[in-house]
Amino acid sequence: MLNAYWKGGLAAIALAAAIGAQAAPVPLPGGPLYIKFDNKEQVSASNSITAPSGAKEGNWGVFKVASMSVGDTTADPYLFDPGAQFYSQIGSGEITGIFWGATIKSTVPYLDATGGFLDLYWQDVPNATMGGALPGQRLTDNTFTNFTDGVFLARIAFASGIDPLDPSVFIRGSVVPASTGFVGQADSYGNVDTSVVGAWTAILDTDYFPTAFGTRDIRFRNIYNGPIAPWSVAGTDIFGAQSTDPVRAFVPEPGSLALLGVALLGLAWSRRRA
Repeated sequence: MLNAYWKGGLAAIALAAAIGAQAAPVPLPGGPLYIKFDNKEQVSASNSITAPSGAKEGNWGVFKVASMSVGDTTADPYLFDPGAQFYSQIGSGEITGIFWGATIKSTVPYLDATGGFLDLYWQDVPNATMGGALPGQRLTDNTFTNFTDGVFLARIAFASGIDPLDPSVFIRGSVVPASTGFVGQADSYGNVDTSVVGAWTAILDTDYFPTAFGTRDIRFRNIYNGPIAPWSVAGTDIFGAQSTDPVRAFVPEPGSLALLGVALLGLAWSRRRA
């Protein structure tokens, strides 16, 4: 649940970069962006998910970006609405990724989590399908067949700020997943991890969103629902969930993006030659 939102956020930013790198189907505007994503994930309120490394988790999943619009800040400068759409994933490349490592710290009165990361990738040739994604395709804690291929864009670390009184809360969900079905809202912030450099590390590091514990680069607010098979594990509190929701981000002006787009193209070309 709470996990659903972060994925979207990161993917959204990465998408901006990708758009500049693919044969420029549309110009990428600078400023606020509103991104839509699709994802599948596992959530366990007791942190019963065992990652490939053996670590225990409360949430992980994979995602892909569906569309991007200019953000409308008229009503709210930080939870802006969608404006004109300028990108749609139509087969000429895609932004995908994985999120992992969050642990649940409390289920009362909210489903609160701490920790967690999200990795973004640009793929020249689309080969990731949400319908075909299965938990068994997770190879390591942060790699997944067809979703973590291509050019590495950036890593996002979930961060404090969603609870102004508790710096240990990184993600907050409104509903604890249950076998009888669930629909909840999740909120979170994230920062670019500058220690893991990708093609879009610098472009996403904007400190646009203010919180009680400092500025953040990405804002997530999403709806999660489930359970879904085969991501749920029978006889446990590991439930599959899915989400199709927006993420808010802010990118530099077009001139800076153009230069980064050239860099990303160079990385993709070098990788193909290798």
